Amino acid sequence: MSMSEMMEHDLWTVARDAIRIPATQPRTDTSDGLYWRSRPMASRAGIIAMCVCLTVSGSAPAVGAESQATWKAGMATVVITPEQSMWMAGYAARNKPSEGKVHDLHGKALALEDAQGTRLVIVTADLIGFPREFRDQLEKEVNDRYKLGRENLLLNPSHTHSGPELRAWRTTQAWDLPDGQIDLCRQYSEALRTKLVDLVGRALADLSPAQLSYLHAKASVAMNRRSQTGGGYSIAPNTDGPVDHD
Repeated sequence: MSMSEMMEHDLWTVARDAIRIPATQPRTDTSDGLYWRSRPMASRAGIIAMCVCLTVSGSAPAVGAESQATWKAGMATVVITPEQSMWMAGYAARNKPSEGKVHDLHGKALALEDAQGTRLVIVTADLIGFPREFRDQLEKEVNDRYKLGRENLLLNPSHTHSGPELRAWRTTQAWDLPDGQIDLCRQYSEALRTKLVDLVGRALADLSPAQLSYLHAKASVAMNRRSQTGGGYSIAPNTDGPVDHD
């Protein structure tokens, strides 16, 4: 296998893994929302990784010889599935922690560097979101270790409701968690932050020459759920309401 073929194969592998695909194995559980599973949607890092892959493999439109040596790209991935049962984020009616796993949750990073040496790292994660306190600490550690400022770090959670609860960082909202779950959330958050900081470093260490291209597409998956009523709004499908398709 030639070097170009190896690069194409490796990039396609990472790009494929960076895009979340629903599990195909049969489900045997009858309960809903009690199993770790990633949100069935393509992450932005996965889409960009696919664009990088296409240009390296020669399948994308030519962007000119001058740009071939001006960009670098690097990618990395890490499993972030909790090692033990803990409370899951989303769905206020939950009354018990997770009961199993359909497939692993992941954190993934795409690092980009332009001709002037400016770097950007995009981190996606199968999480409902990042509490501000968590992000602040993550940004500080990334800057201390890799000299990457907060303006050059983009965090993009998928907003899955089948991932772990992180709200223990937000002490004003931690009151609704059962006894013992607050400590589990804090322990998981500490381990998660360490994994994501290392993930950023591995993506930066993986930087190598690449060609970049981009595309803009429309996905008709989103649905507005704010339906107007006589007395205001209710949580219900609104097919005529505004949505962000980007």
